[in-house]
Order: sequence, then structure tokens, then C-alpha cells
Amino acid sequence: MLCLVIEIPQSSGRPGEAERWYLRAIEILYQLGNPKALDVSYSNLAALYLSQGRLEEAERYARQAAEIEEALADASTKPWKIYDILAEIAQAQGRTDEAAGWHQKAQESYATYAGAAEQLPQWAQFFIVAVTAAAQGNQAA
Repeated sequence: MLCLVIEIPQSSGRPGEAERWYLRAIEILYQLGNPKALDVSYSNLAALYLSQGRLEEAERYARQAAEIEEALADASTKPWKIYDILAEIAQAQGRTDEAAGWHQKAQESYATYAGAAEQLPQWAQFFIVAVTAAAQGNQAA
């Protein structure tokens, strides 16, 4: 819920206020030991700093978010988002090879995202019907 409150100043053109809220949220979430929410706050702060051209600060928080994403590595994480931010930072700093590496990592993490497995049950019956039809010689299937 804290992240929703923070989004308001950022999206309403008050980045200084958003920064203060993010930093306060990070402080509290660190004390509470809530890595998932901490990850979101790090990511949001990194994106805010990137939008302001504050690349060193953006990179520091983006790397912290990436560490959490990689440590959690569960169905709730979406590491490609932070990898894309790291790619943008590297590109802005002229590190094109590193940016390409982050983009590659983002694409790979998106391709293996556990959310795709969650989508499978809704399509499973159609898939089974199509495979059965194809096995029975239906060219269209």
C-alpha cells in the first residue's frame, strides 16, 4: 500500500516529494524485513532517478532491486523490468555492451517468467484438443 501513496507525487510532477516518500519507505521496509516491498521501492526510486538523469543513484538502487529479484526468484518477481532499467542506465552512460547484456537478460527472464505457467491452465483444454486433432490427421490443427 505504501507504494500506491508514493506514486501520486511522482505522477503529478512532484518528483522531490516522491523521492522523500521512496527513501522513507525504503527505511521502514528495511527495518520490517519486507524484501518484496523493498524491491518495489528500490525499483521505483531507480526509475525516478533515471527519469531525472541521476544515473549513478539510479544504478545503485536498480542493482539493489536486481539483487532482491534474483534472491526471491519466485512467481511474484518480474526481473525483466529492473534489467530494462539497468540497460537504460548503461546505455545513457555509453556502456553499450553492458546495455545489450542487460537487454538480453531482460528478454530471457521474461521468456521464462512463471506467470506464463499460470496462464497455461486457461489454454490447456484448447491445446489438448488441437494436439489430439493434429494427431488424428487434421492439417488445420
